[in-house]
Amino acid sequence: MKYLRLPVIFLILPIFLFGQGSDTPIMQYWVGGTLNIDFGMHFSSGGGPGAGIFGGVISPSLNNGSAAVFGNPAELALMTKPHFTFDTKIPFTLQNFGITQGSLISAQSLKESSDDFLSDTTTFVLLPSSYRKDIELNRFNFGLGGGLTSFSAGFPISRKFMLAYGFNNAIDFNMNMFLNGIRMNIITEKQIGNNITPIDMILNSSFLMEQRLRMNHMNFAIAWNMVETQGFGQLSMGLTFNRYQMTFDYSSLFYSDGMMVINNSSEYYFNNPADRQIDFAKGETNELYWKTAANFRGEDWTTNFGIYYNKPGSRWKFSLVYQGSPSFKLFDPNAYSESYQPKFMVGRVTGENDDALDIIIDSLNIAKPNLTIATSNRFSQEFELSFPSSLTLGVDFGLGAHMVALNYVSYSGEFAYSFNGYKIGKKPETGFRYGLDIKMPEEFNTWGYIMLPVRLLFLDFDGLLLQAFKKRTGYRDSHYRFGIGLMTGKGIAEGFDEETTKDMKDLMDIPLLTGLSLSRKYTLLDNLDVGVVVFGWPDLFMKFSFGYKL
Repeated sequence: MKYLRLPVIFLILPIFLFGQGSDTPIMQYWVGGTLNIDFGMHFSSGGGPGAGIFGGVISPSLNNGSAAVFGNPAELALMTKPHFTFDTKIPFTLQNFGITQGSLISAQSLKESSDDFLSDTTTFVLLPSSYRKDIELNRFNFGLGGGLTSFSAGFPISRKFMLAYGFNNAIDFNMNMFLNGIRMNIITEKQIGNNITPIDMILNSSFLMEQRLRMNHMNFAIAWNMVETQGFGQLSMGLTFNRYQMTFDYSSLFYSDGMMVINNSSEYYFNNPADRQIDFAKGETNELYWKTAANFRGEDWTTNFGIYYNKPGSRWKFSLVYQGSPSFKLFDPNAYSESYQPKFMVGRVTGENDDALDIIIDSLNIAKPNLTIATSNRFSQEFELSFPSSLTLGVDFGLGAHMVALNYVSYSGEFAYSFNGYKIGKKPETGFRYGLDIKMPEEFNTWGYIMLPVRLLFLDFDGLLLQAFKKRTGYRDSHYRFGIGLMTGKGIAEGFDEETTKDMKDLMDIPLLTGLSLSRKYTLLDNLDVGVVVFGWPDLFMKFSFGYKL
């Protein structure tokens, strides 16, 4: 998988990159090391067995109860009794799907990563006779988080006013990567008088990175049933106050044990505090590493405003929703980057043009070849992540017991990530959402048997069992639902080289999937609604939603 090649090489380059100097060394051997990755993620779009399992489609026909606090707060006016919802997900790993780690990161893709790195003859030359061993994958764990994802509660204060509260664990993304056993020997030489002095740089290096991004969302809403008459219909309005909290923790460490060997005999070690050749009292050092750490924290408040209209006897229902989304500018005054590199190197790992990393063999101090200096590699104390706000016009059209929902969305703001001088994202323009709700037969009649393959496709084993004992379970009102949303706009890519910027912009120009849901819903014992997202985005697999009306 070629998309994995860039990250792997990006991690190796800062340790070994010597730049395009005139003193091109020879790489005598190269061992790419062993790669270990632990990757987990959890996303939640909000809750409820109604519109909460509809792929982000705004649809008042689904009567989302208290979970309308996550969408159109005006729909809270449809509540006549206290209502509660909560969502939960089953955790999954690669093994649950029968996927092996080699099918995601193949040995061929790792070989191609090494090819890209070793083919740059302006940096060093890998001779045909040189020893080479490519990166090997030892472990790749991928998991989808489970547990409680969202909760909501709604209470009618009167026939005119309703209140609701909601909490949603929206994002939890973490990745740990450990690449160890990277070994290499780079040989070059320096002329001293009439003599040629051979020089070996032998390194045994490792790279460790840990990062975790989390966002939760808490909100309060009030709805007002403005007009409700037989002739005019029902017109309601709602207002939501949202509080978003985000944390981003990041740390990394490049560490190299190794030595400089002069004349194939004298050894000078890096990271050796007992080295008598280094005058530590005068500020000299032989440390060789690069470490970074940051703990970003921040929050943002936004508001949602919604209107709902329905006329009794009409197939049409209308909604208008403004959803304010957060824009985080997180700051950690203690975020830092600390690095040391050999003194015979100039520039920086993160430098460009005249500041790019380069090796100057002529500047090498033969008496102290392992002497290193502190460098200032760019590492920002700010992290920005923004989401676009939106204005959505929604229309529902009834088809007997079934329903079609259409949304037109106008966006403002950006969907973008910015850190350390790089920015990537999308400047959204418009969006479209489509939803289809199909009511299933109540009995196992002819249509019930015809729809049996569809029920199996939706993994409706629980529904089949509960329907078989419906006299005891009260199973009724079964619906199958499909929802999808797309966002159009222009790609954003800043801080990269010209070719990478173009490639990223082209990628982000593609319409972005904002929601997807293959789901179902049914009712038990009159008051308990159950929703199941079989597959979707961003909820992914097997999200269960429960709604209870007192």
